[in-house]
Amino acid sequence: MSLTPEPLLERLKAAPTEVRLSRLCLRWPEPDTAALRTQAINAALPFLNPWVWWTEQPLNEARVLERTLEARDAFEQGRFQIWHLWSLETGAFLGGIDLHSWDLDVPRCQLGYWALPDSAGQGLLTEACRWAVDWAFAQGVARIEAFCDSRNHASHRMAQRLGMQREGILHAYTRDMHGELEDEVVFAITRAGQRT
Repeated sequence: MSLTPEPLLERLKAAPTEVRLSRLCLRWPEPDTAALRTQAINAALPFLNPWVWWTEQPLNEARVLERTLEARDAFEQGRFQIWHLWSLETGAFLGGIDLHSWDLDVPRCQLGYWALPDSAGQGLLTEACRWAVDWAFAQGVARIEAFCDSRNHASHRMAQRLGMQREGILHAYTRDMHGELEDEVVFAITRAGQRT
């Protein structure tokens, strides 16, 4: 499938705001869950830091709500698809996935993912990421990338579980939350090489 940027953008604007998988419900950012998410993320700061850039300092509910509304606006414009992960069994908030940094001419995007420690080792984040990759390819995306801190080996393993290939290292590519230069490892999968 080959799409020009305009039709693809319309498809991205129509991204589902809620998806039910076997063990998860993926939902776009909801203002009424801001307090719960703030509390859960703050409780997990030692686990998330240093890999999740926006966890350098404890979050406050007002800022989480502000970011929630910004994310919903970007979602509706087709620029940033983000889904929060909720357990179907317990209703607990577990983390998030997103598709961002779109280049509609290729078309390509980047996949982002993170999870709270209570969900580790259960394959829940993998399940959510696989859905996102499959959904993006179904929209006509040709390439999906994951940029991972070179020190974050758990993130590397996730990309590999999704069938992504390690393409190389971008040395001194960005700064981490402490201002130190970091290397980024690039993983990618193309529609032609996706899982069968």
